[in-house]
Amino acid sequence: MQSIRQSTIYFLSVFQFLSGNVSSYAQNRITDSSVTCIAFWKKGEERKLKITHTKSTGSSEADMRSEAALSYEAHVTILDSNEGGYKIRWKFRSPELHKSGDVRNGAGVPIFDGMEFLFSTSEGGMFLELENREQVRDNYKNLFLLSAKDTASASFKSIMEKTMAMFNTRELVENSLIKEIQLYHSLYGLEFSRAAVKKKTMLESPYVSERLPAITELAVTLSPVSTEFITIAMNVQLDRSGTMKVLQEVYKRIGASENDPELKQVIKSMDISERSEHQFRLKDGWKKQVVITRISKTGSIRQAENYLIELLED
Repeated sequence: MQSIRQSTIYFLSVFQFLSGNVSSYAQNRITDSSVTCIAFWKKGEERKLKITHTKSTGSSEADMRSEAALSYEAHVTILDSNEGGYKIRWKFRSPELHKSGDVRNGAGVPIFDGMEFLFSTSEGGMFLELENREQVRDNYKNLFLLSAKDTASASFKSIMEKTMAMFNTRELVENSLIKEIQLYHSLYGLEFSRAAVKKKTMLESPYVSERLPAITELAVTLSPVSTEFITIAMNVQLDRSGTMKVLQEVYKRIGASENDPELKQVIKSMDISERSEHQFRLKDGWKKQVVITRISKTGSIRQAENYLIELLED
């Protein structure tokens, strides 16, 4: 039963949520009642993004300990621009790690200097498809093996091979290995009401087939000192009662009894939330800044994950 409990706790801790506030595409930018965030990029255009990714764990908000902290750049090139959308290349660059010749930072998080991601977006700029997913998957597998080359045993390598073999579908690679791209290219091409909105939504997870119920609050603000930017803020909170019903099905799949006292306590204590802010530059549609904070609580474990993506000055 211990292994079943551990498997369940693992399932609950790895849920990743993508918000589903999708409205109809529109050509307008700002009206009295709504705003639309559209990309106006040109073929050959290049930009640099600075990405800061941190993770922390603890038993309470006051007891959070940093587990990983990594800062790197994404060099972005618009390879093609037409009526159907954009073809884009992201290339990861980590100058400090590159100078040191190490593939890991001080917290032990690996980063592959020079890794490329080729993908397409809609005409508005929303992510559509990763075009070199096999290369990305294999690069991450080789990266993990390289980062543990001094301690990796034959059993570790076998486990890694089996783990990466699971990423044999486009959905799993796109939902798990390119979070930075997914986060940056979310919300593009969508129309949002300027009035605060609160509504029920369903969230996708790459680990279970069912969508998970949640409540989303969304607000749009204009910069008080400049008309150059708009900010869209979203709060997503798990619908606990609805999610409990979904996770009962997860219990059944892994052979656990939904009446097990310890498992019932785990799900009762579970809480997951996400807050994000996206600041759009109106003249060309580039996001000046994206801030994402995800907090999950399962049993006595509290985990926080943060992404900060900043557009470096031209």
